[in-house]
Amino acid sequence: MSSLGYLSIYSLINSHPYALAERVFVPSEGKVFSFESKRALGAFDLIAASLSLENDYWVFLDILERGGLSPLREEREAFAPLILAGGIGPWSNPVPLLPFCDVILTGEGEISWPELLDLAHGRDFSLLSKRERLLIIAQKVDGAVVPEILPLPISKDLGAAEFKKGQKEFSPIVPPRLSFPFSPELMPPFSPINTPLAEFSSMRLIETSRGCPFGCRFCLAGFVYRPHRPWPVEKILQAVSAPNPWDGANPFEADFSVGLVSPAVASHPDFYSLIEELIASRRISFSSIRLSALTEDMAKLFAIGKLKGLAVAPEAGSQRLRDLINKNLKEDEILNGVNLLARSGLRSLKLYFMLGLPGEEDLDLIEIAALTNKIKKASIMKSRAPKISITVSNFTPRPHTPFEDIALLSERELIRKGEIIVKQLLGSGVEITIDPPRHSLIMGYLGKSGPNGAALIRILQKNRGRAKPSLRQWDREAAKEYELARPWRLIEPASGIDYLEKESQEKGPTEPCPKGLACGRCKGCAGTFLSGV
Repeated sequence: MSSLGYLSIYSLINSHPYALAERVFVPSEGKVFSFESKRALGAFDLIAASLSLENDYWVFLDILERGGLSPLREEREAFAPLILAGGIGPWSNPVPLLPFCDVILTGEGEISWPELLDLAHGRDFSLLSKRERLLIIAQKVDGAVVPEILPLPISKDLGAAEFKKGQKEFSPIVPPRLSFPFSPELMPPFSPINTPLAEFSSMRLIETSRGCPFGCRFCLAGFVYRPHRPWPVEKILQAVSAPNPWDGANPFEADFSVGLVSPAVASHPDFYSLIEELIASRRISFSSIRLSALTEDMAKLFAIGKLKGLAVAPEAGSQRLRDLINKNLKEDEILNGVNLLARSGLRSLKLYFMLGLPGEEDLDLIEIAALTNKIKKASIMKSRAPKISITVSNFTPRPHTPFEDIALLSERELIRKGEIIVKQLLGSGVEITIDPPRHSLIMGYLGKSGPNGAALIRILQKNRGRAKPSLRQWDREAAKEYELARPWRLIEPASGIDYLEKESQEKGPTEPCPKGLACGRCKGCAGTFLSGV
């Protein structure tokens, strides 16, 4: 209930004149029913899951099983609901989910869902056999992967598939029209319901733009959500008080705050005028800000709006490594930005770093601590300073990024690197959180796995998500051959294969979109995409 992507698809389905979407939550024990009407899962026509992280895949199977449906596609009855999965996880690599889903929706939901719902409502569609329905979906729904008709048969034990020896890679089968062209008449996605017990319960979330102009080489979202598409300011402001599209209600009270959602919120071309307008009447929040975009005038607005906390992402401690990952952020920009935020009265500052990046040396980890101490010093205003905490995530090579072929580090090496950072910051007063390495390994293995990734998902379900016994029981060596074949290339890369390979060879920064990211996704100009060209 804290995911704007999930909420926007829920809203999109319920806005269709002949469709009704209900939510499903997982109780600690017992059977699973829909939340709104308490109906069994088998009573629905479609069961759909939005999956962002591979660590959640086993939970999806658990929901199906506890809802009375077999997780395995081949074992479900012909009259069972069609099982769908979407989200950035299946979009980046649908292959490990093939044995479980009837349909995997890749691309942005605003393209595929209206097409799918119109088909499902069509005359006599429900009277067709399951295979006939799936064939029609495969033909008419952009970005739909239908496992039953793929030339990739998977064995009963989920451990193998038809695979020619020496094959270099899977051939793309999904058409590249996966990005949704915004139109000035459309509203940006916004949270349509208020869930008091969830995160952001008193905040309306609104998407300000999709995609990112910077092209950090490790970032999946920055490469699949292309091109960068900012929503018009007037439409964002309209969404603040917009009623739900299906019932005309607005569940948010007058004192609710507004959360601006985007991979690079400050990169909106009219960001200053947007926050100036919002701060006049609302409390605003956003997950993070790019410090190179921060100006003194913006900091003054933050002070007026009494912004309490903010996150920034240097990602790496050394300039050499930031250039290598194309972060496009200089140390003086970081320190000047932090100083501006401190002067605006910010109470807490969270820093995001990564360890295990390509080309990283131990000295780069020591530089994380050194940069953190410089940031702490730059944030001191007289006798006051914001509370500083850092979150360190383990680099996980993602499909469809320039770093997709980088090998994942071992658990032992990830732990060793994390200990270097902790040791350097001992006694600094900075709170440190480091992602558990095993969870990163699960995400990395499934993100790039071939058909035998399905076996790991089943093992995780059996072990209730516990990573240690699951990794011990899974045959990692058998998975490596598939990984070399890039099974995720079943999906056409959003930025094109040639561009990915070119970027993978770059050792320095490239200019941000629309000047430097010559991937051809929008012919060099995001503005043309806004009007649907």
